[in-house]
Amino acid sequence: MDLNYLQDLEQEDFYDSIMELAPDGSNDSIRVDNNLVHGCQSKVWLTLEEDKIVYDSDSIFVKGLITAVVSQLNSIEEMINVKTDDYSYINLNTISYQRIKGIDSFINRLNELASLNTIVRG
Repeated sequence: MDLNYLQDLEQEDFYDSIMELAPDGSNDSIRVDNNLVHGCQSKVWLTLEEDKIVYDSDSIFVKGLITAVVSQLNSIEEMINVKTDDYSYINLNTISYQRIKGIDSFINRLNELASLNTIVRG
């Protein structure tokens, strides 16, 4: 998914575009405390199922933002090494500091889960 256009959008258009990326519905099966990502303003759940990122949020904007992030990841190695700084459109001109900290918490948790996945398979 080519998301380069996001960095050129005004804040309101950015929000609209991100929300359009959010998948419909919710994934109730992963909405358990063990999958909750701490440090996010909205509730976010994350797990890996057979090297596939499975996530949900109670915020449409956050689901869209996470969709943008994970759509760029194609391997466990990329999941282990990804950083918030890899996404130029995630900055204070487009989203709040609290949202940046939340996506950073999501990415850190993803790094941990992917690392654990390689150890278990090791």
